[in-house]
Order: sequence, then structure tokens, then C-alpha cells
Amino acid sequence: MLARDPDFEDVMYDERLLKNKFSLGNLRNGSYFWRVSAVKNRGDGIFSDAREVVVTRDIDPPRLSIEELPQTVYEDTFTVHGSTEQGADVFVGGTPVHISPTGSFEYELLLEHGLNVLVVEAVDSVGNVAYFSQLINSKF
Repeated sequence: MLARDPDFEDVMYDERLLKNKFSLGNLRNGSYFWRVSAVKNRGDGIFSDAREVVVTRDIDPPRLSIEELPQTVYEDTFTVHGSTEQGADVFVGGTPVHISPTGSFEYELLLEHGLNVLVVEAVDSVGNVAYFSQLINSKF
């Protein structure tokens, strides 16, 4: 049972399920309350205590900051330094990068002679993505 209030006076969903899974889409931001009971001897059992679930729509990409990069490098490697929000995953050129507890990271990029495309992605826990890209000219 799902309701908009903890007393279940405004019930949104009340159904017997054959499985112990439940999914309901298109909920708006806000608080909802749910409870369950088991069917016992063809009758309803006692309801569980009501629990609250808060729905929040998150469409904002994670913060991604890259320290200023030179356009030309005279070596075959370059270390990229940056930071993102805690809990996000970072990828440089598709490779996962270790992130510190504060969200900072560094990655040593192996460069080819000539133009290189640097792509950094940060992905938060719900799949929002922030991108950074830059051309780096390697002359070694």
C-alpha cells in the first residue's frame, strides 16, 4: 500500500502482489508512505509500520573541475589533475580513475606524438554525466 500521508487516508496504490517486488513510475517530488502485510489463511495479515520514502528528481550533472592544461606538451606523458563530487565515478579516455575521499583525482596520460584528444567524464550515482575535452599537442 502506498499513500501520500502517514495515516493512509490518501491511498495511491493498494494491490495484492504475487511477487515480493514492486515498482511504480511517474511519482512527483515529495514524500510518500508505504506499508505491507502478508496474506495469511486467505486473509490479510497485520500491516507493517509505515515507512517514508522521499522522491527527488536529480538531473544535474556532477561537478567536474580540471586544472588548466597546456595546449602543447614536450613529453610523452602528462598528468591530469581534477576534482568531482564525492560518490561520482571518473573516466579518462574511458579508463576508470581512482578518486580520493575528497573527490580529487589525478591520471597520468600517455600521449602519442601530435594531436591527442583528452576526454574526462564524471558520472554520478544516478547516471548524470559531466564531460571535459581538450586537444593536447605532444611534441617529443
